Amino acid sequence: MNNYSIAILLPISGKSLGKSALLALAVFGSAMLLVVFSNFFFAYSDMRMWVIAFRQVTRSQLLSWMCYLIFYFVFYYANSIVINTSRMRDMSAGKNLTLCAVINGAGIILFVLFNFIYLFARGHLIWNDFGRDYFLSVAVVFPMMVVLPLAAVYSRKLFEKTGSIYLGALVNAMIFTWIVVGNTATHYSFFLG
Repeated sequence: MNNYSIAILLPISGKSLGKSALLALAVFGSAMLLVVFSNFFFAYSDMRMWVIAFRQVTRSQLLSWMCYLIFYFVFYYANSIVINTSRMRDMSAGKNLTLCAVINGAGIILFVLFNFIYLFARGHLIWNDFGRDYFLSVAVVFPMMVVLPLAAVYSRKLFEKTGSIYLGALVNAMIFTWIVVGNTATHYSFFLG
């Protein structure tokens, strides 16, 4: 195995990975319990910040969450590696974190900006030029404009506290998969048959 592949794998002991997974589950479980408590005592209140809603999930959504979690973990694991190894010489930690957060969300922000500029210039989204009406393709990424910069902050802060990239990746994957699954229309798939 060459040095490049070793650096990407970032080995971790089973005990440390288990501790990270338990702590991530505790954070995720606490957030879910808070939502359940809120729904029970405050008549299905909506725990929402702008377009990011934390909703009590149904059984089928929980099963979907488990199916998607592995894919989100792979993304946030790679993202955690990049965020926590991206240090600029002679740049303060705060400025570096801000830069990482901005870069992490820049692609989605540019995607939305481009679509709305096109909408105002032409009167319709770019997809209509290809015979499709995918307005929701723009609307459903709104939360990502907040989620991706936040993920960078969570990842870096958790890394600074624990020295592990895995905790940030696990927490981000669990929480943000929950947000996506809980805020979308759930259709039965072959997984839920």
